[in-house]
Amino acid sequence: MERVLKTWITRLELKSESETKGLLLSKWNGFGREENAVGRREIVFDSRVGYLPTSARVFLVNQSGKQEINEVKTSWEQYKAEQWRPSQCIISYTLGPYRIEQTIEFAWADPEQLESFLAEQDLKAIVKDDYSDWYKLFSGFLGSQHVNKDKKTK
Repeated sequence: MERVLKTWITRLELKSESETKGLLLSKWNGFGREENAVGRREIVFDSRVGYLPTSARVFLVNQSGKQEINEVKTSWEQYKAEQWRPSQCIISYTLGPYRIEQTIEFAWADPEQLESFLAEQDLKAIVKDDYSDWYKLFSGFLGSQHVNKDKKTK
């Protein structure tokens, strides 16, 4: 994260921003580059989710001179007054001849419930087992949290 922040702070500068219908579009370029130069970035901030970023694009050019756009789209959910957390990220990028899209779904647990769950686990045994199937343990817990949350709201 430190590396990403350093790039934004030391290598990029805000070239322009405009807001339409609650969406703030900001355009960034390397210092000294024109607004639409290769490597430019665009970030959209949405007022409906507390002006958090909902889309981040990087405009690149491949070896053939064809423009490529790498993008991360983030969906946010409100969980407390004035507090948001990501619920989904869709990452799309080009890797050689392939266009790849990956979706990440976030699952959240309240800190007290997570601490209680972790206290019941033998984490040393999980680590000793070279993390095999560790995700099943947490997936089951997070899935049960989602089910419990749904039951409470009905």
